[in-house]
Amino acid sequence: MMPLKGCQRNEYSYTILIQGLCEAQCVREALALLLMMRRDWCSPDSHTYKFLIGSLCKEGRVGDARMLLEEMPQGGPVPSREYNAMIMGYCKAGMMQEALGIKELMEGNGCRPDDWTYGSLIHGLCGGKIDEAEQLLDSAVKGGFTPTVVTFTNLIDGYCKAERIDDALRVKNNMLLSKCKIHVNVYGKLINSLIKKDRLKEAKELLTEISTTGLVPNVVTYSSISDGYCKTRKVDFALEVLKMMERDGCQPNSWTYNSLMYGLIQGKQLHKAMALITKMQKDGITPDVITYTTLDQG
Repeated sequence: MMPLKGCQRNEYSYTILIQGLCEAQCVREALALLLMMRRDWCSPDSHTYKFLIGSLCKEGRVGDARMLLEEMPQGGPVPSREYNAMIMGYCKAGMMQEALGIKELMEGNGCRPDDWTYGSLIHGLCGGKIDEAEQLLDSAVKGGFTPTVVTFTNLIDGYCKAERIDDALRVKNNMLLSKCKIHVNVYGKLINSLIKKDRLKEAKELLTEISTTGLVPNVVTYSSISDGYCKTRKVDFALEVLKMMERDGCQPNSWTYNSLMYGLIQGKQLHKAMALITKMQKDGITPDVITYTTLDQG
């Protein structure tokens, strides 16, 4: 050890060792070193706690991390990342009241919640408390917080999962008004939610809207929408999506073709399904087991 060689252990040397142990996922040993650090009258700083709290949260030991978090103000101000690690840990465990309690503790200690804080909390609340999630965001905005693409996207995703498509569309419109750029996959979620509700006209309008925002739908977005139409037996709309793909220079993949095949077979349009296989092969895509299994159903 260092003292045997005439070197005195200090806060820096202990923190470096604790960091290494945490990165090696040896949290028990890192905690033992923390106790040794205190016995040597060395005061852990925010960096020391940062590594320990983050590692404990990764292991799901949120309660132990909370105990360390409560010690931190004694050694100096607590950076937001330590609070955020705790909030994320509680959110993953479904302990939303505890997560919100950390946010209050954070604010009480003079640390301003950031996008990471609100993103984690809103994502967690969207698991069943979607209205509370939007209330939290509204309160944050009134307090001067500017929502980002992550914040809005989590809320839209939550409303789509809850099958509250009108609320999801309202958040999307607020997102556009705030000049926040919407990811193409968010449009995909919204369009599929509209298709499931048989609101096909609105789904098609939203697909058209994508290009007006400067976005280009990718093969995943197009195929997801096409698949949604096929599963709701609206294969003619799905074939229109295929034409849009080709017009935009987006190459269909096996998922695109297999979804269309399923839709055509379900609609008893076997001749179109056979023609689609020919087109599929011309596009350089080899029919797979799903393709032939779908054909057998016809």
